[in-house]
Amino acid sequence: MASSSSTYHDKSSVVTGYPAGPANGIDPTANFVATAAASTAYPYYPNPNPSVFYYSNNPNPNNSYYYQNPNPNPNPNPNPNRSLLFRRLLIIFISIFLAFGAVTLIVYIVLRPKLPTFSLSSLNVTNFNLSSSSSLSSSFDLSLSVYNPNSKMTVGYDRVLADVAVDGDPVASTYLAPFIQPKGNSTTISAKMTAANVFVDSYVVDAIRSGSGSGVVRLDVRAVAVVRFWSGAWRTRRHELRVFCGDVEVKFRNGTAGDGAMTGGPWQCWVGI
Repeated sequence: MASSSSTYHDKSSVVTGYPAGPANGIDPTANFVATAAASTAYPYYPNPNPSVFYYSNNPNPNNSYYYQNPNPNPNPNPNPNRSLLFRRLLIIFISIFLAFGAVTLIVYIVLRPKLPTFSLSSLNVTNFNLSSSSSLSSSFDLSLSVYNPNSKMTVGYDRVLADVAVDGDPVASTYLAPFIQPKGNSTTISAKMTAANVFVDSYVVDAIRSGSGSGVVRLDVRAVAVVRFWSGAWRTRRHELRVFCGDVEVKFRNGTAGDGAMTGGPWQCWVGI
């Protein structure tokens, strides 16, 4: 009996490998486990909206740029053939322009167009009268000598307008017939015009009366024409030709009234385009 009692062990003293239960129902490791779990826990992120993240081209839903431009890297050259065609047309246009300019320059150097020369051959004034009411009446008869200095080009004149002015203020004007000047040609054109009670400004009145002592009045003869130069099949574009014969002295017999005529020889005129 003694041997059997020595081999008997109380079930409560058998070692099972598990720690003994908590005393008084309280686990002493509970606070430690809770503290460790809190220190190693990962932050919680909510699941992104799948309609934004998976069904759009926006890799960053918080970036508004992708909402405005769903394709941030579009093809900068969607149609390379169109760009190639545009470059070719541009090259062709520039080539034609340069070729035309070169031809024009060569023709200009060969032909060397020159402006015609004008000179006032004569100017006669009749019945020149300035009234007390600042109105002017008179008749003007003039002749212009025109010379074409070009040896290879013809000059055509169209819509020729001539006038007479006192101190820059026109008092009479008329249109002349169009004409053509061959190479090296000299032509004389005549014009007659009348001023009938034309009102003039005070400075014109002063200019006329200032010459009453010497009996000389200075007049301006002007002309405007549309001209064109050509040689064979080559023609220039139309130009506006201006002629100015300024400060032409007209001598009167009786003060600054009645009849008068240009003094001196032919009056050289300025010509420009």
